[in-house]
Amino acid sequence: MIEFSDSNWMAEYFLNEIPDLENFLDAFNEKIKCMPYMTRLNDREIDLIYSLAYSFFQQGKLEIAQSLFNLLVFYRPSDQKILNALAITCKKNGDYELACVNFVLLLMLNPGDLRYAQHLAECLSANGEKRLAFEAVESILKSPLINLPENKEIAARSEIFKELLEQHNDRSKENIH
Repeated sequence: MIEFSDSNWMAEYFLNEIPDLENFLDAFNEKIKCMPYMTRLNDREIDLIYSLAYSFFQQGKLEIAQSLFNLLVFYRPSDQKILNALAITCKKNGDYELACVNFVLLLMLNPGDLRYAQHLAECLSANGEKRLAFEAVESILKSPLINLPENKEIAARSEIFKELLEQHNDRSKENIH
């Protein structure tokens, strides 16, 4: 069992504590879709706010973009496009803890998308969770989905990232002695 900091309890639960992950994910996905959406914003208004947030993201105004994407998640908690936008914005903004939470949610909604797992591993590493990042990369590389043509880039990126994490681990051991 991997040791986790308190801030990564969701990743720990997701990776280590769920005995029947597939059934859990199916139930989670169904339950989150049943959550009542807030009715104060209609679809047109949601689209407008998303466009505005995306524009701020492109301009490098990440804090504003993150706030707007965060608001949209409140209204559309299972919308993968919005969750992804928030997670990527958090990652780029250096808010790795919130990025991790959102990438875990995305993985729960779509466990077959290794891009989310790759982003999660990178955010965990950037947040100082090197051992957990290494475990995440190893799980990506062991996934049967890694051999699909659409995951070729993720496979290469994961191999390089694993090597970097191993080098970091080797340097950390040298510093201890």
